[in-house]
Amino acid sequence: MDIDKYIENLEIKKEGFFYKCPFCDYTNADLKVIKKHIKTKHLDEIKKEVEKMNKPKQKQNKQRRMPQRKQVKKEDDYKDYLLLFAHKKKCKIHLDNGMVVEGLVKAKDKYNIMVLDAKVDDKDVGRMIIQKGHIVAVIPLEE
Repeated sequence: MDIDKYIENLEIKKEGFFYKCPFCDYTNADLKVIKKHIKTKHLDEIKKEVEKMNKPKQKQNKQRRMPQRKQVKKEDDYKDYLLLFAHKKKCKIHLDNGMVVEGLVKAKDKYNIMVLDAKVDDKDVGRMIIQKGHIVAVIPLEE
């Protein structure tokens, strides 16, 4: 783009009966006079703008990566393999703190299990809720 085309395409606002220079406060009723003013008084600024527009854009990194598709995991996709084989069965559960809990395993929620008639080190404790993250091993005691 050359300087004349840039000035021609420049947006010059009209305020009342007068056109206003976009670079300074100069006003005139004649649009041609405003364009001549811009070309003579603001030539350096226009040259810089035209150079920016004519400058070739820097090429981005040629190596394009394929966009990664995010896998949306639905609640229905969640499989609790611990409870698939241990639900409603008497089991021995080894915890990460060294405790061994024995009792009837029931589903509680996604993160916890409930052990009914629980025994910890051969002492009856009744009902116990255990976070699944603390379970090291589950051993079924009955088939």
